[in-house]
Amino acid sequence: MQMKTLKKIGVLSAGKMGAGVFGAMGVIIGVIYAAIGFVAGGVAMAGGEEGGMLGFALGAGAIILMPLIYIVLGFLYGLFVSFVFNLVAGHLGGVELWFDED
Repeated sequence: MQMKTLKKIGVLSAGKMGAGVFGAMGVIIGVIYAAIGFVAGGVAMAGGEEGGMLGFALGAGAIILMPLIYIVLGFLYGLFVSFVFNLVAGHLGGVELWFDED
């Protein structure tokens, strides 16, 4: 096994990875919120409530807005965390990583 030290992370690269990971989570959460909105809208409409269409609209909006919100937040999170890592690693020496030579 070979040991290497990670001393710096590309800030933009980490931002893009954060956007990708958080975007995937946003899709999953958006689908869950949409399902809840559709069910709530259907129940409200079946019960004669006037706000039933609001549940459908919020459910449809969740499928679009949740991934977008999560992508932006994930990008900002990746930028922030990598920036802080680079500052701290400069003072403490980084993180040791072990690699197999296969």
